[in-house]
Amino acid sequence: MANYRQVHVSIWKDAWFLDLDTNEKLLFVYLFTNESTNLAGLYKIAPKVIAFETGLEISWIADTLKKFSDVGKVFYEDGIVWIVNMRKYHETTSSKIQTRIQADINSLPEYPIKQRYIEYYNSKIPYRYLIDTTSLKEEEEEEKSKEEERLNNHDYSRLSAAFVNATKIPELTGGVNKWVKALDELGKAGVEEADIENAVTILREKDYSITSLSSIVNAAISEMSKRKGKKVQRAQGISYA
Repeated sequence: MANYRQVHVSIWKDAWFLDLDTNEKLLFVYLFTNESTNLAGLYKIAPKVIAFETGLEISWIADTLKKFSDVGKVFYEDGIVWIVNMRKYHETTSSKIQTRIQADINSLPEYPIKQRYIEYYNSKIPYRYLIDTTSLKEEEEEEKSKEEERLNNHDYSRLSAAFVNATKIPELTGGVNKWVKALDELGKAGVEEADIENAVTILREKDYSITSLSSIVNAAISEMSKRKGKKVQRAQGISYA
């Protein structure tokens, strides 16, 4: 996710926040703007890290986190922070955002604080927005199917076959999305199968890695440019050795 977090201006009108002293305000803002935060508002961070980055004393941090916990603003257990309103201010119904939040939750150990978090949000969020691993897998499969269909509909199968024939690699790294992007680029540029074959031959001669889509794409476009340049010069009656 993007390395920034929203700080809503309404925080400066919040009665509870206004009653905090300067260091308490610093700690509270730090908890939802530090490098470890996520959109779920549930993440791991060590007290030593908080102390180092804020300049606050570890013992003071522990006492203040308990103060935040007593009023239900922030909970800290087993090295995990739960900022109760973080998700409220940053969450959307976007499937990508929901997927990211679920992944962040799943990455944490099965501690009691995580279970309480899940129970809390299952009671707050409408059923249609709850994510489980089954629905995520189905969504990923559907997205993959759409990309494969797009690949077939654009009739880039000949270029795909040229990749496989030239490299002898059944499937290059990067997944379907990168394949489609690469073949889109080649198709729009007017690359032909022979350009790909020539590009791979040249890369092998130069001992370059051919497991990267980008290296083959760039070399294939270069070969296409050379081929078209030769045609232009031949049409103009220019000798091309």
